Amino acid sequence: MTQTLKPQLLFFLTLLLSSCEFTLPSIIIHSSITSSTNPTTTSISLSSNLNTSEEFPVDFSTPPSVPNLVLPTGTCEANSQPRVSLNTAEEFTLFFHPTTKVMIDFQMSHDNLILMNEYGNRTADHDRYVNAAMRIDVTPHNSQVISYCYPVVGLRMKGNTSRTDFIEENGAFVNFMNLKVSFATDDPLDGRNPNQQFLGMTRMDLKWNRNFDHTYVRQIFAHKLYAAYLPFAQEATLGGVRFLQSDVSEAFQDNYLGLFTITEPMDRRFFARRLGETPEAGGNLYKVLYTATGAADMTKFNAVNSDGTNHFRTGNKIGIEDNAANYHPSYDLKTNTTVPNFTDIVNLIGELNASNDVNSVSYRQRVEAVIDIPSFLWMEAIAYFVGNPDDYRNNANNLYLYFLPSTGKAFPIPYDLDRGFGSNGDWDPTNDSFSQYGPSMTKATPFQEALLKDWNQGRLNPLHRLTLYQHAYTGYQNQYRQNLESLHQSGWLNSLSNGAGNYTGVFYTLHRQYRDIYYPQSGQYQYLQPTAPALQDVFVVFSLNQKVLENLTYHEYISAKVSTYISAVS
Repeated sequence: MTQTLKPQLLFFLTLLLSSCEFTLPSIIIHSSITSSTNPTTTSISLSSNLNTSEEFPVDFSTPPSVPNLVLPTGTCEANSQPRVSLNTAEEFTLFFHPTTKVMIDFQMSHDNLILMNEYGNRTADHDRYVNAAMRIDVTPHNSQVISYCYPVVGLRMKGNTSRTDFIEENGAFVNFMNLKVSFATDDPLDGRNPNQQFLGMTRMDLKWNRNFDHTYVRQIFAHKLYAAYLPFAQEATLGGVRFLQSDVSEAFQDNYLGLFTITEPMDRRFFARRLGETPEAGGNLYKVLYTATGAADMTKFNAVNSDGTNHFRTGNKIGIEDNAANYHPSYDLKTNTTVPNFTDIVNLIGELNASNDVNSVSYRQRVEAVIDIPSFLWMEAIAYFVGNPDDYRNNANNLYLYFLPSTGKAFPIPYDLDRGFGSNGDWDPTNDSFSQYGPSMTKATPFQEALLKDWNQGRLNPLHRLTLYQHAYTGYQNQYRQNLESLHQSGWLNSLSNGAGNYTGVFYTLHRQYRDIYYPQSGQYQYLQPTAPALQDVFVVFSLNQKVLENLTYHEYISAKVSTYISAVS
Protein backbone atom coordinates (compact mmCIF):
# COMPACT_ATOMS: atom_id res chain seq x y z
CA MET A 1 0.00 0.00 0.00
CA THR A 2 1.47 3.34 -0.99
CA GLN A 3 1.17 5.86 1.79
CA THR A 4 1.83 9.52 1.08
CA LEU A 5 2.39 11.53 4.20
CA LYS A 6 0.89 14.98 4.24
CA PRO A 7 1.67 16.66 7.54
CA GLN A 8 -1.54 18.67 7.58
CA LEU A 9 -3.49 15.38 7.43
CA LEU A 10 -1.34 13.51 9.90
CA PHE A 11 -1.13 15.83 12.85
CA PHE A 12 -2.96 13.21 14.88
CA LEU A 13 0.05 10.93 14.57
CA THR A 14 2.08 13.15 16.82
CA LEU A 15 1.36 11.12 19.90
CA LEU A 16 3.49 12.68 22.56
CA LEU A 17 2.40 10.35 25.30
CA SER A 18 4.30 9.22 28.34
CA SER A 19 4.65 6.24 28.06
CA CYS A 20 21.62 -15.12 27.34
CA GLU A 21 24.24 -13.47 25.83
CA PHE A 22 23.04 -13.20 22.27
CA THR A 23 25.24 -15.03 19.77
CA LEU A 24 25.31 -15.38 16.03
CA PRO A 25 22.55 -17.62 14.73
CA SER A 26 23.57 -21.19 14.07
CA ILE A 27 21.89 -23.94 12.12
CA ILE A 28 19.00 -25.31 14.14
CA ILE A 29 16.94 -28.07 12.57
CA HIS A 30 14.21 -29.37 14.86
CA SER A 31 13.45 -32.33 12.69
CA SER A 32 12.37 -35.24 14.85
CA ILE A 33 9.44 -36.24 12.68
CA THR A 34 7.90 -39.44 11.52
CA SER A 35 8.81 -39.69 7.85
CA SER A 36 6.93 -41.48 5.16
CA THR A 37 8.60 -44.78 5.93
CA ASN A 38 10.48 -44.89 9.22
CA PRO A 39 10.78 -42.66 12.29
CA THR A 40 13.96 -40.65 11.73
CA THR A 41 15.70 -37.54 12.90
CA THR A 42 16.97 -35.41 10.04
CA SER A 43 19.56 -32.82 10.92
CA ILE A 44 22.48 -30.83 9.71
CA SER A 45 25.40 -31.62 12.00
CA LEU A 46 25.77 -28.11 13.36
CA SER A 47 25.15 -26.90 16.88
CA SER A 48 21.83 -25.61 18.19
CA ASN A 49 21.45 -22.58 20.45
CA LEU A 50 17.84 -23.23 21.39
CA ASN A 51 17.03 -22.69 25.06
CA THR A 52 13.78 -24.44 25.93
CA SER A 53 13.31 -22.81 29.33
CA GLU A 54 9.71 -21.68 29.58
CA GLU A 55 10.52 -18.64 31.69
CA PHE A 56 13.69 -17.42 29.97
CA PRO A 57 13.90 -18.79 26.41
CA VAL A 58 16.41 -16.07 25.48
CA ASP A 59 18.35 -13.32 27.25
CA PHE A 60 18.05 -9.90 25.62
CA SER A 61 19.39 -8.02 28.66
CA THR A 62 23.01 -9.12 28.93
CA PRO A 63 25.25 -7.03 26.64
CA PRO A 64 27.84 -8.92 24.59
CA SER A 65 31.52 -8.28 25.15
CA VAL A 66 32.95 -5.31 23.27
CA PRO A 67 35.61 -6.37 20.75
CA ASN A 68 39.03 -4.75 20.87
CA LEU A 69 39.07 -3.03 17.49
CA VAL A 70 42.07 -1.30 15.97
CA LEU A 71 40.61 1.33 13.64
CA PRO A 72 42.28 4.42 12.15
CA THR A 73 42.17 7.43 14.44
CA GLY A 74 40.88 10.87 13.63
CA THR A 75 37.57 12.52 12.93
CA CYS A 76 34.87 10.69 11.06
CA GLU A 77 33.70 13.09 8.40
CA ALA A 78 32.76 12.59 4.78
CA ASN A 79 36.28 13.08 3.44
CA SER A 80 38.21 11.52 6.31
CA GLN A 81 40.31 8.40 6.17
CA PRO A 82 38.02 5.36 5.83
CA ARG A 83 37.31 3.54 9.09
CA VAL A 84 35.67 0.37 7.86
CA SER A 85 34.67 -2.63 9.93
CA LEU A 86 37.05 -5.50 10.50
CA ASN A 87 34.19 -7.88 9.63
CA THR A 88 34.50 -9.94 12.79
CA ALA A 89 31.74 -12.06 14.29
CA GLU A 90 32.08 -10.03 17.50
CA GLU A 91 31.32 -6.78 15.67
CA PHE A 92 28.30 -8.34 13.99
CA THR A 93 26.90 -9.65 17.29
CA LEU A 94 27.44 -6.30 19.00
CA PHE A 95 25.77 -4.31 16.22
CA PHE A 96 22.55 -6.35 16.25
CA HIS A 97 22.24 -6.65 20.02
CA PRO A 98 19.29 -4.79 21.60
CA THR A 99 21.53 -3.11 24.19
CA THR A 100 23.57 -1.36 21.48
CA LYS A 101 22.71 2.11 20.18
CA VAL A 102 23.14 2.66 16.44
CA MET A 103 23.10 6.02 14.65
CA ILE A 104 23.60 6.38 10.89
CA ASP A 105 24.43 9.55 8.95
CA PHE A 106 24.34 9.89 5.17
CA GLN A 107 26.06 12.93 3.68
CA MET A 108 24.83 13.63 0.15
CA SER A 109 24.59 16.38 -2.40
CA HIS A 110 21.16 17.75 -3.18
CA ASP A 111 21.53 16.57 -6.79
CA ASN A 112 22.13 12.97 -5.68
CA LEU A 113 19.12 13.01 -3.40
CA ILE A 114 16.93 14.29 -6.24
CA LEU A 115 18.36 11.59 -8.47
CA MET A 116 17.70 8.88 -5.87
CA ASN A 117 14.10 10.08 -5.66
CA GLU A 118 13.74 9.89 -9.45
CA TYR A 119 15.28 6.43 -9.68
CA GLY A 120 13.15 5.12 -6.84
CA ASN A 121 9.92 6.17 -8.52
CA ARG A 122 10.86 4.96 -12.00
CA THR A 123 10.44 1.20 -12.33
CA ALA A 124 13.23 0.72 -14.85
CA ASP A 125 15.70 2.37 -12.46
CA HIS A 126 14.65 0.77 -9.16
CA ASP A 127 18.03 -0.96 -8.78
CA ARG A 128 20.17 2.11 -9.51
CA TYR A 129 22.23 3.55 -6.66
CA VAL A 130 23.57 7.03 -6.08
CA ASN A 131 26.70 7.80 -4.09
CA ALA A 132 26.74 8.98 -0.48
CA ALA A 133 29.18 9.20 2.40
CA MET A 134 28.12 7.11 5.39
CA ARG A 135 28.98 7.22 9.06
CA ILE A 136 27.80 4.50 11.45
CA ASP A 137 28.13 5.14 15.19
CA VAL A 138 27.82 1.99 17.30
CA THR A 139 27.60 2.58 21.04
CA PRO A 140 27.70 -0.57 23.19
CA HIS A 141 26.07 -0.54 26.62
CA ASN A 142 28.18 1.55 29.02
CA SER A 143 31.00 1.82 26.48
CA GLN A 144 32.55 4.36 24.15
CA VAL A 145 31.17 4.89 20.68
CA ILE A 146 32.74 2.97 17.78
CA SER A 147 32.59 5.06 14.59
CA TYR A 148 32.81 3.54 11.14
CA CYS A 149 33.35 5.82 8.14
CA TYR A 150 32.65 4.98 4.50
CA PRO A 151 33.55 7.88 2.16
CA VAL A 152 31.51 6.28 -0.66
CA VAL A 153 28.58 3.88 -0.49
CA GLY A 154 25.64 3.36 -2.82
CA LEU A 155 22.13 4.28 -1.66
CA ARG A 156 18.71 3.71 -3.20
CA MET A 157 15.06 3.40 -2.26
CA LYS A 158 13.64 -0.09 -1.73
CA GLY A 159 10.21 -1.67 -1.53
CA ASN A 160 7.49 -2.87 -3.87
CA THR A 161 4.54 -0.76 -2.69
CA SER A 162 6.08 1.84 -0.38
CA ARG A 163 7.88 4.07 -2.89
CA THR A 164 6.81 7.69 -3.08
CA ASP A 165 8.41 11.09 -3.65
CA PHE A 166 10.32 11.96 -0.50
CA ILE A 167 12.05 15.22 -1.40
CA GLU A 168 11.13 18.47 -3.13
CA GLU A 169 13.25 20.54 -5.48
CA ASN A 170 14.18 22.99 -2.72
CA GLY A 171 15.60 20.13 -0.62
CA ALA A 172 12.68 19.72 1.80
CA PHE A 173 12.08 16.14 2.95
CA VAL A 174 8.31 15.54 2.71
CA ASN A 175 8.02 11.76 3.13
CA PHE A 176 9.85 8.80 4.58
CA MET A 177 11.37 6.05 2.44
CA ASN A 178 12.82 2.57 2.86
CA LEU A 179 16.50 2.34 1.93
CA LYS A 180 19.07 -0.13 0.69
CA VAL A 181 22.78 0.54 1.21
CA SER A 182 25.40 -1.01 -1.05
CA PHE A 183 28.91 -0.98 0.40
CA ALA A 184 30.52 -2.65 -2.62
CA THR A 185 30.00 -2.53 -6.38
CA ASP A 186 31.04 -4.41 -9.49
CA ASP A 187 31.15 -1.15 -11.43
CA PRO A 188 34.44 0.76 -10.88
CA LEU A 189 32.82 3.90 -12.30
CA ASP A 190 30.65 4.08 -9.18
CA GLY A 191 33.72 4.98 -7.13
CA ARG A 192 33.07 2.29 -4.52
CA ASN A 193 35.55 -0.34 -3.46
CA PRO A 194 34.40 -3.67 -4.93
CA ASN A 195 35.59 -5.45 -1.78
CA GLN A 196 34.14 -2.99 0.74
CA GLN A 197 32.00 -4.50 3.50
CA PHE A 198 30.39 -3.62 6.80
CA LEU A 199 30.38 -6.42 9.36
CA GLY A 200 30.85 -8.85 6.50
CA MET A 201 27.81 -7.42 4.71
CA THR A 202 27.98 -5.79 1.30
CA ARG A 203 24.44 -4.42 1.71
CA MET A 204 22.07 -3.29 4.43
CA ASP A 205 18.31 -2.66 4.50
CA LEU A 206 16.65 0.20 6.42
CA LYS A 207 12.86 0.46 6.92
CA TRP A 208 10.98 3.29 8.57
CA ASN A 209 8.18 2.66 11.06
CA ARG A 210 5.49 2.68 8.38
CA ASN A 211 2.87 0.94 10.52
CA PHE A 212 3.40 3.41 13.39
CA ASP A 213 4.09 0.60 15.82
CA HIS A 214 4.38 2.23 19.25
CA THR A 215 6.52 -0.63 20.54
CA TYR A 216 9.01 -0.21 17.64
CA VAL A 217 10.11 -3.83 18.11
CA ARG A 218 7.44 -6.19 16.75
CA GLN A 219 9.36 -6.73 13.53
CA ILE A 220 12.60 -7.33 15.42
CA PHE A 221 10.85 -9.69 17.83
CA ALA A 222 9.56 -11.75 14.90
CA HIS A 223 13.10 -12.02 13.52
CA LYS A 224 14.41 -13.16 16.92
CA LEU A 225 11.64 -15.74 17.28
CA TYR A 226 12.26 -17.24 13.85
CA ALA A 227 15.99 -17.29 14.55
CA ALA A 228 15.43 -19.36 17.68
CA TYR A 229 13.78 -22.20 15.77
CA LEU A 230 14.80 -22.06 12.11
CA PRO A 231 18.11 -22.95 10.45
CA PHE A 232 18.28 -19.55 8.78
CA ALA A 233 16.77 -16.20 9.83
CA GLN A 234 17.80 -12.57 9.36
CA GLU A 235 19.13 -10.39 12.14
CA ALA A 236 17.53 -7.00 12.81
CA THR A 237 17.89 -4.03 15.14
CA LEU A 238 16.91 -0.36 15.51
CA GLY A 239 18.94 2.69 14.54
CA GLY A 240 18.51 6.41 13.96
CA VAL A 241 18.91 7.73 10.40
CA ARG A 242 19.96 11.24 9.41
CA PHE A 243 20.62 12.92 6.04
CA LEU A 244 23.11 15.78 5.84
CA GLN A 245 22.33 17.53 2.56
CA SER A 246 24.64 19.96 0.79
CA ASP A 247 23.86 22.70 -1.73
CA VAL A 248 20.55 23.72 -0.11
CA SER A 249 19.45 26.39 2.32
CA GLU A 250 20.32 25.90 5.97
CA ALA A 251 16.75 24.90 6.87
CA PHE A 252 17.05 21.71 4.79
CA GLN A 253 20.64 20.69 5.49
CA ASP A 254 20.19 18.55 8.61
CA ASN A 255 17.35 16.02 8.29
CA TYR A 256 16.99 13.46 11.05
CA LEU A 257 14.23 10.99 10.09
CA GLY A 258 13.80 8.98 13.28
CA LEU A 259 14.25 5.29 14.05
CA PHE A 260 14.50 2.71 11.28
CA THR A 261 14.62 -1.08 11.48
CA ILE A 262 17.99 -2.27 10.17
CA THR A 263 17.92 -5.72 8.60
CA GLU A 264 20.64 -8.10 7.51
CA PRO A 265 20.45 -8.64 3.72
CA MET A 266 19.84 -11.97 2.04
CA ASP A 267 22.74 -12.99 -0.20
CA ARG A 268 25.59 -15.49 -0.37
CA ARG A 269 27.40 -13.84 2.54
CA PHE A 270 24.35 -14.43 4.74
CA PHE A 271 24.91 -18.16 4.34
CA ALA A 272 28.69 -17.92 4.57
CA ARG A 273 28.30 -16.32 8.03
CA ARG A 274 26.35 -19.37 9.15
CA LEU A 275 27.87 -22.19 7.09
CA GLY A 276 31.40 -20.90 6.59
CA GLU A 277 33.15 -20.25 3.31
CA THR A 278 32.22 -23.69 2.00
CA PRO A 279 30.27 -25.01 -0.98
CA GLU A 280 27.25 -25.22 1.33
CA ALA A 281 27.04 -21.42 1.20
CA GLY A 282 26.86 -21.41 -2.60
CA GLY A 283 23.34 -22.73 -3.17
CA ASN A 284 20.49 -21.15 -5.06
CA LEU A 285 18.48 -18.54 -3.16
CA TYR A 286 15.03 -17.59 -4.44
CA LYS A 287 12.87 -14.67 -3.41
CA VAL A 288 9.34 -16.07 -3.38
CA LEU A 289 6.63 -13.45 -3.58
CA TYR A 290 3.34 -12.30 -5.07
CA THR A 291 4.08 -10.24 -8.19
CA ALA A 292 2.43 -9.25 -11.45
CA THR A 293 3.25 -12.73 -12.78
CA GLY A 294 1.00 -14.23 -10.10
CA ALA A 295 1.06 -15.79 -6.66
CA ALA A 296 4.06 -17.90 -5.60
CA ASP A 297 1.62 -20.60 -4.50
CA MET A 298 3.63 -23.68 -5.57
CA THR A 299 0.98 -24.65 -8.12
CA LYS A 300 2.20 -25.45 -11.61
CA PHE A 301 0.15 -22.67 -13.17
CA ASN A 302 2.40 -20.52 -15.40
CA ALA A 303 5.51 -22.08 -13.85
CA VAL A 304 6.04 -25.80 -14.50
CA ASN A 305 4.96 -28.55 -16.90
CA SER A 306 5.55 -32.25 -16.29
CA ASP A 307 5.58 -35.52 -18.18
CA GLY A 308 5.58 -38.27 -15.62
CA THR A 309 8.61 -37.83 -13.34
CA ASN A 310 10.27 -35.05 -15.38
CA HIS A 311 9.47 -31.39 -14.83
CA PHE A 312 10.10 -28.42 -17.10
CA ARG A 313 10.09 -24.66 -16.59
CA THR A 314 7.33 -22.88 -18.46
CA GLY A 315 5.58 -19.53 -18.37
CA ASN A 316 7.17 -16.52 -16.67
CA LYS A 317 6.84 -17.14 -12.93
CA ILE A 318 10.39 -18.50 -12.54
CA GLY A 319 13.28 -16.25 -13.53
CA ILE A 320 15.59 -13.37 -12.62
CA GLU A 321 14.15 -9.94 -11.95
CA ASP A 322 14.79 -7.31 -14.64
CA ASN A 323 13.51 -3.89 -13.61
CA ALA A 324 14.44 -2.34 -16.94
CA ALA A 325 12.10 -4.81 -18.66
CA ASN A 326 9.50 -4.52 -15.88
CA TYR A 327 9.83 -8.26 -15.25
CA HIS A 328 9.25 -9.43 -11.70
CA PRO A 329 9.02 -13.22 -11.40
CA SER A 330 7.23 -14.89 -8.51
CA TYR A 331 10.25 -17.16 -7.97
CA ASP A 332 13.15 -14.75 -8.35
CA LEU A 333 16.66 -16.26 -8.36
CA LYS A 334 19.02 -14.07 -6.28
CA THR A 335 22.30 -16.03 -6.34
CA ASN A 336 24.21 -17.83 -9.09
CA THR A 337 22.58 -15.60 -11.69
CA THR A 338 25.45 -15.50 -14.21
CA VAL A 339 24.72 -19.03 -15.46
CA PRO A 340 21.35 -19.73 -13.86
CA ASN A 341 20.01 -23.21 -13.27
CA PHE A 342 16.37 -23.35 -12.17
CA THR A 343 16.18 -27.13 -11.86
CA ASP A 344 15.79 -27.08 -8.07
CA ILE A 345 12.74 -24.78 -7.92
CA VAL A 346 11.19 -26.49 -10.96
CA ASN A 347 11.57 -29.90 -9.31
CA LEU A 348 10.17 -28.59 -6.01
CA ILE A 349 7.01 -27.30 -7.69
CA GLY A 350 6.73 -30.37 -9.90
CA GLU A 351 7.07 -32.84 -7.03
CA LEU A 352 4.60 -30.97 -4.83
CA ASN A 353 2.03 -31.33 -7.62
CA ALA A 354 2.85 -34.95 -8.48
CA SER A 355 -0.15 -36.21 -6.50
CA ASN A 356 -3.18 -35.09 -4.53
CA ASP A 357 -3.03 -38.11 -2.24
CA VAL A 358 -1.51 -36.90 1.03
CA ASN A 359 -1.47 -40.50 2.32
CA SER A 360 0.71 -41.76 -0.52
CA VAL A 361 4.08 -42.87 0.85
CA SER A 362 5.84 -42.43 -2.49
CA TYR A 363 4.42 -38.91 -2.89
CA ARG A 364 5.66 -37.84 0.53
CA GLN A 365 9.08 -39.34 -0.12
CA ARG A 366 9.37 -37.33 -3.32
CA VAL A 367 8.40 -34.14 -1.50
CA GLU A 368 10.77 -34.80 1.41
CA ALA A 369 13.62 -35.11 -1.10
CA VAL A 370 13.17 -31.50 -2.29
CA ILE A 371 12.16 -29.51 0.81
CA ASP A 372 13.06 -29.73 4.48
CA ILE A 373 9.62 -30.47 5.91
CA PRO A 374 10.63 -30.09 9.59
CA SER A 375 11.89 -26.54 9.01
CA PHE A 376 8.77 -25.69 7.04
CA LEU A 377 6.52 -26.95 9.87
CA TRP A 378 8.42 -24.87 12.41
CA MET A 379 8.19 -21.80 10.21
CA GLU A 380 4.44 -22.18 9.81
CA ALA A 381 3.91 -22.76 13.54
CA ILE A 382 5.76 -19.53 14.32
CA ALA A 383 3.98 -17.71 11.48
CA TYR A 384 0.63 -18.69 12.96
CA PHE A 385 1.39 -16.86 16.19
CA VAL A 386 3.01 -13.91 14.36
CA GLY A 387 -0.25 -13.44 12.42
CA ASN A 388 0.99 -11.61 9.33
CA PRO A 389 -1.78 -11.46 6.69
CA ASP A 390 0.88 -10.78 4.04
CA ASP A 391 3.05 -13.83 4.78
CA TYR A 392 3.64 -16.96 2.72
CA ARG A 393 0.69 -18.96 3.97
CA ASN A 394 -1.88 -16.20 3.66
CA ASN A 395 -0.68 -14.35 0.58
CA ALA A 396 1.99 -16.53 -1.10
CA ASN A 397 4.42 -13.73 -0.35
CA ASN A 398 7.52 -12.68 1.57
CA LEU A 399 9.54 -15.88 1.65
CA TYR A 400 13.04 -16.90 0.65
CA LEU A 401 13.91 -20.49 -0.26
CA TYR A 402 17.51 -21.62 0.03
CA PHE A 403 18.56 -24.89 -1.60
CA LEU A 404 21.34 -26.51 0.41
CA PRO A 405 23.82 -27.95 -2.11
CA SER A 406 24.63 -31.14 -0.18
CA THR A 407 21.01 -32.28 0.07
CA GLY A 408 19.22 -30.33 -2.66
CA LYS A 409 16.50 -29.51 -0.15
CA ALA A 410 14.85 -26.12 0.17
CA PHE A 411 14.90 -24.31 3.52
CA PRO A 412 12.34 -21.52 4.15
CA ILE A 413 13.32 -18.05 5.40
CA PRO A 414 10.46 -15.59 6.00
CA TYR A 415 11.21 -11.91 5.41
CA ASP A 416 9.51 -8.49 5.38
CA LEU A 417 8.17 -8.96 8.90
CA ASP A 418 6.91 -5.42 9.53
CA ARG A 419 3.35 -6.71 9.79
CA GLY A 420 2.46 -9.03 12.63
CA PHE A 421 1.69 -9.33 16.33
CA GLY A 422 -1.23 -6.94 15.81
CA SER A 423 0.69 -4.24 13.93
CA ASN A 424 -0.71 -3.87 10.41
CA GLY A 425 -0.84 -0.10 10.06
CA ASP A 426 -3.35 0.93 7.42
CA TRP A 427 -3.82 -2.52 5.86
CA ASP A 428 -5.58 -5.31 7.72
CA PRO A 429 -7.76 -7.43 5.40
CA THR A 430 -9.18 -9.23 8.44
CA ASN A 431 -10.84 -5.98 9.46
CA ASP A 432 -12.71 -5.80 6.15
CA SER A 433 -13.19 -8.58 3.59
CA PHE A 434 -12.13 -11.33 5.96
CA SER A 435 -13.54 -10.08 9.24
CA GLN A 436 -14.27 -13.64 10.35
CA TYR A 437 -10.50 -13.99 10.90
CA GLY A 438 -9.83 -10.65 12.55
CA PRO A 439 -8.94 -8.16 13.64
CA SER A 440 -5.25 -8.76 12.86
CA MET A 441 -5.69 -12.51 12.25
CA THR A 442 -6.65 -13.06 15.89
CA LYS A 443 -9.57 -15.35 15.00
CA ALA A 444 -7.71 -17.39 12.40
CA THR A 445 -7.27 -21.02 13.45
CA PRO A 446 -4.06 -23.00 12.84
CA PHE A 447 -5.70 -25.34 10.31
CA GLN A 448 -7.89 -23.16 8.11
CA GLU A 449 -7.16 -22.47 4.47
CA ALA A 450 -5.25 -19.33 3.51
CA LEU A 451 -6.79 -15.94 2.86
CA LEU A 452 -5.17 -16.13 -0.56
CA LYS A 453 -7.54 -18.84 -1.77
CA ASP A 454 -10.36 -16.32 -2.02
CA TRP A 455 -8.56 -14.21 -4.63
CA ASN A 456 -6.44 -16.94 -6.26
CA GLN A 457 -9.15 -18.69 -8.28
CA GLY A 458 -9.53 -21.24 -5.47
CA ARG A 459 -6.03 -22.68 -6.02
CA LEU A 460 -4.58 -24.11 -2.83
CA ASN A 461 -0.86 -24.31 -2.15
CA PRO A 462 -0.07 -28.05 -2.39
CA LEU A 463 2.57 -27.71 0.32
CA HIS A 464 0.03 -26.36 2.78
CA ARG A 465 -2.56 -28.90 1.66
CA LEU A 466 -0.09 -31.69 2.40
CA THR A 467 1.11 -30.42 5.77
CA LEU A 468 -1.31 -28.05 7.54
CA TYR A 469 -4.91 -28.01 6.41
CA GLN A 470 -7.70 -30.09 7.91
CA HIS A 471 -7.19 -33.04 5.56
CA ALA A 472 -3.37 -32.91 5.56
CA TYR A 473 -1.19 -35.96 6.15
CA THR A 474 -1.67 -36.87 9.81
CA GLY A 475 2.04 -37.27 10.55
CA TYR A 476 2.89 -33.78 9.32
CA GLN A 477 -0.11 -32.15 10.92
CA ASN A 478 0.63 -33.81 14.26
CA GLN A 479 4.18 -32.46 14.13
CA TYR A 480 2.78 -29.02 13.31
CA ARG A 481 0.48 -29.34 16.34
CA GLN A 482 3.43 -30.29 18.53
CA ASN A 483 5.38 -27.27 17.28
CA LEU A 484 2.46 -24.97 18.03
CA GLU A 485 2.19 -26.32 21.56
CA SER A 486 5.95 -26.07 22.08
CA LEU A 487 5.77 -22.40 21.15
CA HIS A 488 2.73 -21.90 23.37
CA GLN A 489 4.62 -23.37 26.33
CA SER A 490 8.04 -21.91 25.49
CA GLY A 491 7.74 -18.54 27.23
CA TRP A 492 8.25 -16.58 24.02
CA LEU A 493 4.58 -15.57 23.88
CA ASN A 494 4.07 -14.70 27.55
CA SER A 495 2.21 -11.46 28.20
CA LEU A 496 1.47 -11.04 31.87
CA SER A 497 -0.29 -7.87 33.02
CA ASN A 498 -0.41 -6.40 36.50
CA GLY A 499 -3.57 -4.55 35.54
CA ALA A 500 -1.89 -1.13 35.62
CA GLY A 501 -0.55 -1.10 32.05
CA ASN A 502 2.69 -2.88 32.93
CA TYR A 503 3.61 -6.26 31.49
CA THR A 504 6.22 -8.99 31.79
CA GLY A 505 7.43 -11.39 29.14
CA VAL A 506 10.19 -11.82 26.57
CA PHE A 507 8.63 -9.30 24.19
CA TYR A 508 8.56 -6.66 26.91
CA THR A 509 12.19 -7.28 27.80
CA LEU A 510 13.15 -6.62 24.19
CA HIS A 511 10.96 -3.51 24.08
CA ARG A 512 12.47 -2.21 27.32
CA GLN A 513 16.05 -2.56 26.03
CA TYR A 514 15.38 -0.40 22.99
CA ARG A 515 13.13 2.03 24.88
CA ASP A 516 15.84 2.68 27.46
CA ILE A 517 18.27 3.59 24.68
CA TYR A 518 16.07 5.71 22.43
CA TYR A 519 13.37 6.99 24.81
CA PRO A 520 14.98 6.96 28.25
CA GLN A 521 12.58 9.47 29.74
CA SER A 522 9.10 10.72 28.93
CA GLY A 523 9.29 13.82 26.76
CA GLN A 524 12.78 13.11 25.39
CA TYR A 525 12.07 12.80 21.67
CA GLN A 526 15.51 13.44 20.18
CA TYR A 527 15.79 9.90 18.76
CA LEU A 528 12.13 9.63 17.74
CA GLN A 529 11.13 13.00 16.29
CA PRO A 530 12.22 13.91 12.76
CA THR A 531 13.89 17.30 12.36
CA ALA A 532 12.85 17.70 8.73
CA PRO A 533 10.29 20.54 8.99
CA ALA A 534 7.52 18.77 7.05
CA LEU A 535 7.88 15.55 9.08
CA GLN A 536 8.32 16.85 12.63
CA ASP A 537 4.79 15.84 13.62
CA VAL A 538 4.90 12.34 12.11
CA PHE A 539 6.14 9.93 14.76
CA VAL A 540 4.99 7.86 17.72
CA VAL A 541 6.58 7.44 21.13
CA PHE A 542 7.59 4.16 22.74
CA SER A 543 4.47 2.76 24.41
CA LEU A 544 2.91 -0.61 25.19
CA ASN A 545 -0.62 0.74 25.55
CA GLN A 546 -1.03 3.26 22.72
CA LYS A 547 -2.11 2.42 19.17
CA VAL A 548 -3.18 4.14 15.95
CA LEU A 549 -4.61 3.16 12.57
CA GLU A 550 -5.67 -0.53 12.60
CA ASN A 551 -3.08 -1.67 15.12
CA LEU A 552 -3.72 -3.61 18.31
CA THR A 553 -1.48 -3.47 21.34
CA TYR A 554 0.78 -6.49 21.66
CA HIS A 555 -1.10 -7.63 24.77
CA GLU A 556 -4.47 -7.36 23.01
CA TYR A 557 -3.17 -9.30 20.05
CA ILE A 558 -1.35 -12.13 21.78
CA SER A 559 -4.12 -12.65 24.34
CA ALA A 560 -6.74 -13.01 21.58
CA LYS A 561 -4.47 -15.16 19.39
CA VAL A 562 -3.58 -17.60 22.15
CA SER A 563 -7.24 -17.83 23.12
CA THR A 564 -8.16 -18.78 19.54
CA TYR A 565 -5.34 -21.33 19.46
CA ILE A 566 -6.46 -22.99 22.71
CA SER A 567 -10.04 -23.24 21.47
CA ALA A 568 -8.92 -24.70 18.14
CA VAL A 569 -6.82 -27.49 19.65
CA SER A 570 -9.06 -28.32 22.61
